Amino acid sequence: MAAWRKRIESMILPTICLAAVCWFAACKHIPTPDEETIEYQALQQGTWHTGERLDFQLFIPRGGSTYRVSVLLRTDNRCNSENITLSVRLRCGTQYNRADTLHIPLAEAPGIWHGRGVAVMEHQITLYHSIAPPQAGLYTLTVSPIRNNTTQGVQSVGVHMQKVTQE
Repeated sequence: MAAWRKRIESMILPTICLAAVCWFAACKHIPTPDEETIEYQALQQGTWHTGERLDFQLFIPRGGSTYRVSVLLRTDNRCNSENITLSVRLRCGTQYNRADTLHIPLAEAPGIWHGRGVAVMEHQITLYHSIAPPQAGLYTLTVSPIRNNTTQGVQSVGVHMQKVTQE
């Protein structure tokens, strides 16, 4: 009888810990599309030509809400550049138009890459830490390289938009 009791007592703490982990996981808030959006576009044969525009549609449900916007690049070992410079334009019809230039370091030196990954490296660069578009609506974020040559090894380009909560 004492052996069973010891066995049950030894299982109580792990069971409580498991229940607590499950409870915390169940309480995690899953963001809605107006709180967080991630969208990628693949590039044909991993090649991005100068002037080749990629358009991303971003929905802003309430004007004045604050968002953080990042550009995501996925590159492979064919990448022929240590950095890339992008032209970025955020617009909503004729009412809102904002243009920026984004310089992204891809590597310290040939073969010494920045970013996360092994076969494909992902680079996340914050474009706007805090931006509050003035009106609700569908915004277009256009991204294109502005250097005078073609960049090889860029598998896909993405945009991550996340609502910034005011605390």
